[in-house]
Amino acid sequence: MLVLSRRPDSSIIVGHDITVTVEYVAGDDVCLQVKGPEDLQVRRVEELEVAEILSKRGRPWDASSMYVLSKRSRPALLLNGEILVAVQSVSNESVRIGIEAPPHVLIYREEVYRQMQDANRGALNDPSGDLVGLSALRRQSPPAPIP
Repeated sequence: MLVLSRRPDSSIIVGHDITVTVEYVAGDDVCLQVKGPEDLQVRRVEELEVAEILSKRGRPWDASSMYVLSKRSRPALLLNGEILVAVQSVSNESVRIGIEAPPHVLIYREEVYRQMQDANRGALNDPSGDLVGLSALRRQSPPAPIP
């Protein structure tokens, strides 16, 4: 399970098209907003279902250390039937969010994801980038074989 600390108005990108944003933290309660494609399925699951989902993945449920969305009700969110989002702990204005997802689902802090997107856009728009150097190398004759 990946655990990330977030503050209100900060987000986590799940896959490349789902955004989980911390709206507010108050006491033991956390409000999360989930945005994604139109066909995104978000289901609230209770503690027993969370334990069952984790056990199917070979992960134990530890009620003493896993807190989900509120210490009182312990629900979690299940995204598209395969991604489990649960609050691990709450302190001051910060929340630790645990995400259990299949290996093919990438998870990013929003600020890191945005930096990667900006770097990729910059690389595509840079005419003097590595691709120009690569094409120059291809035009050179191959190295002589070593005797």
